[in-house]
Amino acid sequence: MTISELKAVCDGCKTVVGADEGALWISHQAVKEQEAAVRSWKAHTEAKTLSGHVPVHSYQEVMDYPDAVRWAVHHNTCAPACFDSSYHVPVQQLRTWADLTPGQPTSWGRAGCRQRLAAASRIRGAR
Repeated sequence: MTISELKAVCDGCKTVVGADEGALWISHQAVKEQEAAVRSWKAHTEAKTLSGHVPVHSYQEVMDYPDAVRWAVHHNTCAPACFDSSYHVPVQQLRTWADLTPGQPTSWGRAGCRQRLAAASRIRGAR
């Protein structure tokens, strides 16, 4: 089985990001805003749930659920201003699907992979 290398494509200029040229990143501020929006959504929608009952949501409530924060890829030269205050992983550490797989020994190491996935799981919302 051959391992095909992932190609990171810059969200700014739409060209491939080479090793040491950029990163996969997510904004800390956007994550905080999304987490606050989810807490607000839950408080609003679950306030109507009777004590001891499973919450049931209308179609509109489900559609109003806050969008997950999107990861982005940028060259160092194309990165927006918020890049410096973001969580980012250099693209050279994410070159194969195995690099994105939990528990696999990678250039991150097992512990680093778990930490990054734990951070990512706090970002994703249930849909």
